[in-house]
Amino acid sequence: MNANEQLTELINWIKASSKNWRAPMGAFVPKGPYATVVPTGEHDAPHPDLAEAVARGHVPLLTVGTATSFGDLNATVADQDTPEMRAMHIAWKVQGGALPPVVLLGLTSANQSIMAALEAAGLVGIDPAARGILAFPLYAFPSDVGARITARLPVL
Repeated sequence: MNANEQLTELINWIKASSKNWRAPMGAFVPKGPYATVVPTGEHDAPHPDLAEAVARGHVPLLTVGTATSFGDLNATVADQDTPEMRAMHIAWKVQGGALPPVVLLGLTSANQSIMAALEAAGLVGIDPAARGILAFPLYAFPSDVGARITARLPVL
């Protein structure tokens, strides 16, 4: 499975986790996106300021490759767990093998490219065409939340 296939499978899981659900009385309850996948170049930086999106409940994931983006950073996140819990859940599912074996890592600043983050984590030599790479913009999360997410990264 190449990087695009891995990312597509993961995005399909995010889409399924973002579907509205039917309440007991029959009405649909809007959930909003479980996570938002934002394509970027492997050497691109700076990244957009995503702190406002995280404050509104989004979990942005920056990725390299030609994977389709998913989610809208302006959408309402109505009925999802906290961004921290969803970020941890994604890391746990990838680490446990329930999601494709993408590389998950963190960006410590908007000026850090994904390739620079890989190098900082000691993960040189990973081919972004062969392995899906997703990066949490840790700089956009409150510092205590970013620290707890960082403790789970990188996920190989």
